[in-house]
Amino acid sequence: GLSSITAALYSLSGECDTCSFFFPATEAFYTYAIFAVFYSLCLSLAYAPNSPVAPRKTVRWWLWYLLSVYASAMVGSGIVYFGGKDLGFCVMDIVILWYSIFYAPLLY
Repeated sequence: GLSSITAALYSLSGECDTCSFFFPATEAFYTYAIFAVFYSLCLSLAYAPNSPVAPRKTVRWWLWYLLSVYASAMVGSGIVYFGGKDLGFCVMDIVILWYSIFYAPLLY
């Protein structure tokens, strides 16, 4: 659902008809922000006393990992989107490496 909204925003960008072909798309900032907030809420429930949610330790590691990915992606995309600085693309490259290198080891 959220990815579909982001894809729709790509195509509705009036500033650049082909901007959706470049990564990261600046509109993805909002999608990253939503996921970062979601994983923050999951972690707060996981660590809250008397919480009905009690995930295993490995699931908490996975939540921390995903939060780090989406929060960092939000920062990188925000630098491009709000600041207009190319440094955000460098941040996104690091996030992609972080995500791809540790995805499989943490999952298994």
